Amino acid sequence: PVIREGRIYLTAYEDKKLLTIALDAATGERIWQRAAPHEKLESIHRIGSYATPSCATDGEIVTSFFGSSGLYAYDLNGKLRWNVPMGRFDNSFGAAASPILVGDTVILVQDSDTGSFLAAFDKHTGKELWRTSRADYRRNYCTPVMWKVDGKLQIVVAGTAHVVGYDAISGEQLWSVRGSSRV
Repeated sequence: PVIREGRIYLTAYEDKKLLTIALDAATGERIWQRAAPHEKLESIHRIGSYATPSCATDGEIVTSFFGSSGLYAYDLNGKLRWNVPMGRFDNSFGAAASPILVGDTVILVQDSDTGSFLAAFDKHTGKELWRTSRADYRRNYCTPVMWKVDGKLQIVVAGTAHVVGYDAISGEQLWSVRGSSRV
């Protein structure tokens, strides 16, 4: 869960629904919940969840991610601002990487057996700003982190025996280091 300004935001799978939920941090009462439509639930690991990725919030929007159902952004009252469907998610263990918010951008890595990518979306509209292929990186469950080098932001992603740094503005790969574990 993510805690901000007296609220707890989390994802859940309840009554066959993929949910983004806002709770009052003091009482635990639900302030709002929104279901993410899906055609078919994807495969997950036996100890996994359909709602493994965490929410992210910057105090203006709340984002959540549910594999092929997509990336969602809500205002603080639970009104849907936008949704970007992701299409087929080719990974028998399920989605796990969480979106992150950086300024006016939502960053998402989605590594699976095919079609892996790192992408940036405008937090106000959901418009894709750039997409970088990660075709050589499979079944990664690592949420990216931001790292500042010489005053410039980099997106750092660990997974599939590599740690990779990308330019936060363009998505261009800047460096890669081998030697980490497979996932």
